[in-house]
Amino acid sequence: MTIAIGRSNIRFGWIWILVFTVFGGFLEMKLLDDVWAVGVLEPTRSLWRSAHVHGLLLSFYNLFYGTQINNTNLTDRAKRGGSVHAIIGAIVLPVALFLSAFYNPFAISQPLAGLQSSHQRW
Repeated sequence: MTIAIGRSNIRFGWIWILVFTVFGGFLEMKLLDDVWAVGVLEPTRSLWRSAHVHGLLLSFYNLFYGTQINNTNLTDRAKRGGSVHAIIGAIVLPVALFLSAFYNPFAISQPLAGLQSSHQRW
């Protein structure tokens, strides 16, 4: 059971490293464009760069968690809870930073309202 918990974090960490390495390559290509790198889109670039850095750091955190979880004296429930929280945190923080470049209260609230209404039982 414990080995499977660590493996899920290791698998997620490697996938997330791949995703944010590709995202970093996209940012590097966009930095060659002078209009995009400086000026009007500077806040967007800064937020995306922060999302890239946080995504990579949290990927390495998940790799570390996955390799070291077997060496702890925690219960399986605590290990599983930590594993889930590490993965959720690694998803939420970079995605929130990426989406905050497009922050518009109406753009975010409308899809959430649509999701809420589509999941109601009649």
